[in-house]
Amino acid sequence: MGRLSCLLFSCVLLGSSLLAGCAASNTPDEPEGTRVEVNFGDRHRCSRISPEITVYNPPRGTSYYEVRVSLVGTSPERYIGGGRWVYGGVNSDGADIIPEGGLLNMYRSPCPSNPSEKTYRYTVYCMSKDSSQPLAISDYLITLE
Repeated sequence: MGRLSCLLFSCVLLGSSLLAGCAASNTPDEPEGTRVEVNFGDRHRCSRISPEITVYNPPRGTSYYEVRVSLVGTSPERYIGGGRWVYGGVNSDGADIIPEGGLLNMYRSPCPSNPSEKTYRYTVYCMSKDSSQPLAISDYLITLE
């Protein structure tokens, strides 16, 4: 059975408040420990510059990542944009990094147009070149104020 872990933090950037929370979830087919973190800052709001995304413990066989950004609270969740990044291998702490600005073409960042549009989901799919089924799926939620 999957588990849900959550981290909550807040920061103040350039006089505007940004509250961000994350939810990293494991699904039944996801290896224990695979999770993502998104380093979202004020420069990424309403921008075409993707934030740095860290993928911890991607499963063996990962060839690339598919990233989707969607607006939470709509039914179905509204797709904002996303992109693809080629797997680079893990560093000494078991993490792979999608660098800031690495998601091109289809990427659009969260840009709330009204007060009800404030929670966004970054979903990272760990993909193999040999299958169309994800090896792992992890989410990270951000809430913009």
